[in-house]
Amino acid sequence: MKKISFLLMIITIMTLSMSSCKKPKACEDNNTGTITVYNTSYENIWVDVTYSNQSLNQEVKLHPGEYKEYTMKVGPVIVWGTTEDLYYWDQWYNDDMYVYECEDRTYSWSKKKSAEVTVEK
Repeated sequence: MKKISFLLMIITIMTLSMSSCKKPKACEDNNTGTITVYNTSYENIWVDVTYSNQSLNQEVKLHPGEYKEYTMKVGPVIVWGTTEDLYYWDQWYNDDMYVYECEDRTYSWSKKKSAEVTVEK
């Protein structure tokens, strides 16, 4: 009887120890965070998110209500945005941000280039 109790206790401990092991999140492995840019205006806009030391790279046109998610390495980034009219004149608004590991930022871009930033960890 003692052997069965001992075996049950060992099995329980092993089960609990295996279930408590967490797999690291992809963002922890890759040292990344995300910035999601939403078009909250009533017109088409162009957006981009770049690292501080580079120019525009993934310009995306967003219709009202659409969004684009950027996965970025930890560090300083720039969030870019412009209206469709100003896009053809290469006139962009921008905001500097810092991306932290596994942080999700929501960036809402309106016509007046005012932004609301929501951060979730």
